[in-house]
Amino acid sequence: PAIALGLEPHTEAVMREKPRPRSEGILTKPFLTSVGIEGAVIAAATMVGFLLGLRTGGAKMGATMAFATLCLSRLFHGLTARRRSPSSSPGGSGATSPCWAPSPWAHCC
Repeated sequence: PAIALGLEPHTEAVMREKPRPRSEGILTKPFLTSVGIEGAVIAAATMVGFLLGLRTGGAKMGATMAFATLCLSRLFHGLTARRRSPSSSPGGSGATSPCWAPSPWAHCC
């Protein structure tokens, strides 16, 4: 996902944004909260995948389903991290919801 996000087209609007205040940290409280929520959702989905696999086919099936769930959740997380707005700062003013589907944890930055 990081490579895909890094290759998104740039716009001149990014340069017109005002810089963040010096007193504001890079890792703001809302940003860290959203990262924690996103991580918890991915972890919960992975554990549910493992438990479903464990009940249906044993430990190997559980591990396989957990790995598949983790991989797919990271893929979808990369898609939800895309921006409509050219803003790239954590406290940016742009909308961060993905263009293909609404997501409760897509407002991370």
